[in-house]
Amino acid sequence: MCGAIFVALLTAAWRFLTFTGFNNDHYIYLAGAQQMLLGEWPVRDFVDPGWPLMYAVPAAARALLGRELWVELLVVSGAFAIASAFTFAAAARLSGSLVIALLVTLLEIAINPRSFGYPKLLLYAVAGWAFAAAAPRMTNRRAMALAALSVVAFLFRHDHGIYIGAGALVAAALGSAADGMRAAFRRAAVFAAAGLLFVLPWAGFVQYHVGLVDYFKPALEFSRAEAEGTLLRSLPWFDRSAGLAARESAEVWLFYLFYAVPLASLWQAWLRARDGRERTAGESAAVAAIALMAVAMNVGFIRTPLSARLPDAAAPAAILGAWLLGTAFDVRATNRRRAALVAAAAVAALTVRTVSVVADVPGELNRAGVLARAGAMNDRIDDLSRRLRKTMPEGSHVPSRNAEALLPFFDFAARCTSPDDRLIMTGLSPEVFVLANRGFAGGRMAYRPNFYDSEPEQRKAIEKIDAQSVPFVIVSLEEEAGFRRTLGLVAAYVDEHYEPIARIDVPDTRGLQLYVEKGRRPSGLDPATGWPCFAF
Repeated sequence: MCGAIFVALLTAAWRFLTFTGFNNDHYIYLAGAQQMLLGEWPVRDFVDPGWPLMYAVPAAARALLGRELWVELLVVSGAFAIASAFTFAAAARLSGSLVIALLVTLLEIAINPRSFGYPKLLLYAVAGWAFAAAAPRMTNRRAMALAALSVVAFLFRHDHGIYIGAGALVAAALGSAADGMRAAFRRAAVFAAAGLLFVLPWAGFVQYHVGLVDYFKPALEFSRAEAEGTLLRSLPWFDRSAGLAARESAEVWLFYLFYAVPLASLWQAWLRARDGRERTAGESAAVAAIALMAVAMNVGFIRTPLSARLPDAAAPAAILGAWLLGTAFDVRATNRRRAALVAAAAVAALTVRTVSVVADVPGELNRAGVLARAGAMNDRIDDLSRRLRKTMPEGSHVPSRNAEALLPFFDFAARCTSPDDRLIMTGLSPEVFVLANRGFAGGRMAYRPNFYDSEPEQRKAIEKIDAQSVPFVIVSLEEEAGFRRTLGLVAAYVDEHYEPIARIDVPDTRGLQLYVEKGRRPSGLDPATGWPCFAF
């Protein structure tokens, strides 16, 4: 317990001290959260590819604590801290060593996943611990608890539920194998039935509002299009001219390690179960369940760029790695045990080195003030505390060039639009809605190719826009051609109902075009910008 608390506190401190702002992808979930606080719900009121809890968690935090930036950092760092605690607990249980558990957990902390990836650590660390805790004495109640965990994961993101659910099903079945095949089938059936029961309210909600077929079809098309651009076209390979000190080589090492660890764990678990060498009851069942989950997770998550994607798969790899390191001490023959320990130490040392390179640990320590001059950490804490007490990111924490160029517009929106007004922004710039503190119009935060761009979906969006107050449209000129080509109905609607009032320059792009609704009578002109003002 003390070790789990220690790594949790260490993780929270590390996430705070190395914080560099939320990137624009993180704002996808904050924009959804803001929409929920405006009274709209995923699926019913705005399109959702399958992330309802990713919006609901920050929405709850903002409803309770406010819009300041520290609120979201609290959610993120708290989730990573809990993930570290469960990783440590699972690794200690399976390896039998607190030292090994601490080592793998420190590596998980150091690899520093992106802020919006916190469910990929949290859910899979909790699942790994749950499999290890439930497998030694599987019961119907424990099978139902694993089903509940799988459904929660599904509601964070649907593929989480699939990957964790596959591992949980294996845990339920293999954890009951000692009671006979009939018990294994019965527990697997209990797990499946409970999962269906728990997901039924969500499925009924979706069916009532849009229909399950109409929900999944565009969501799958969107997911497929998003994945297409980041798929690994070929297996990465080492550059012989560069050692593991090179970032690319370090990424390749971790790529193959993450795939090798679950496969080696499955093989070793089978051997230990066959030979009766399990350290604890249910060990092989738990390891097999985590390994299957890890393989599925690797296939689904590890894409390009590797430096950003590899950290997402860290939790199962850390837990299984701890178990494999622990098994090296169980080899009975002296020479074989010596060889196993040497191999384990070599792999661990190489992994420490490559994680340090991929995550730039020395640079992060310097950023945190640990390696810098005396007093640098206090200055870092003071600077972050000042920044995080605000609702608007500053300087290097501004998430995108578009957001930086639109800083005057955000102030204008606060002065000259109503909190009930909505905005349209073409392309994908969800941070614009959050920083303007205005909802997105038409039930979608993006108008871009492959994002609900079918003719029925466009007509649905236009119908919603007609029912909302939408004084301004921002068109990304960099993506205007794609917008007009694939969302012709929406583009025609904008041309008919809006007129341009300002061109906003954005460095290294064609800039943004601001449109205002035709025929809307302003209350006056904004003194700072000269644009029409619709609220004071």
